[in-house]
Amino acid sequence: MKSSYFWGILIILLGLALLLNNLGVTDIDIWEIISTYWPVIFIIAGLELVFEKSNRKLRSNLLVGAILIILGLSIVGRNMGLFYFSFSLLWNIFWPLVLILIGINLLRAGTISKDSNWAVMSGIEKTKHWKLSNENYIALLGGIDLDLDVAEIPEGETYLQLTAVLGGIDIRAPKDVDIICRNTSILGGIDFFHEGNGGIFSSKEYEHKANVETKKKIIINSLCFMGGIEIR
Repeated sequence: MKSSYFWGILIILLGLALLLNNLGVTDIDIWEIISTYWPVIFIIAGLELVFEKSNRKLRSNLLVGAILIILGLSIVGRNMGLFYFSFSLLWNIFWPLVLILIGINLLRAGTISKDSNWAVMSGIEKTKHWKLSNENYIALLGGIDLDLDVAEIPEGETYLQLTAVLGGIDIRAPKDVDIICRNTSILGGIDFFHEGNGGIFSSKEYEHKANVETKKKIIINSLCFMGGIEIR
């Protein structure tokens, strides 16, 4: 079921509950329900990512979707009193760590690129003819789709800096380009031509050779934090 249907039904039920309350037919504590079950937003968003049927779906969406589902279920379970744990410590650590990691990647990218492309709770798609240069891409709760098959790639070395934080980056690479990828993953993962790693922490360098003689090379420095990157 599409999320739009879910939200439509939910809003109708909320309106009916308010109407019945106002008419004195029922006495439903709507605000208590909302305060308990608002994390369902994360669960629905995660399910939509996991079960999306689009042929162009990012494999990394599976990871991001699973994280959102677990987060939503954890908060709902705590709100219902099924178990208890404090999110305050996690929250106080999480966002400063996100900012630090993004800042480090921006500093690293600053030596090779003046341009930063942000997908914050949104998406970036480059699937038509475009010109590749030294660039920096950050997916924060968003998705980035780069089709290098239709990109104009210069000879020599081209540098890409990729950062995926609770988001996904999908790159389709042409066959006539050498690619080197240096990746660090923290609670995230990378799929590099069907070779990957992930988990709590991992760091690895990958290399993919073109199937023809070429003077084009793309060097990728990447960071995944509770997110994923796929290069294929």
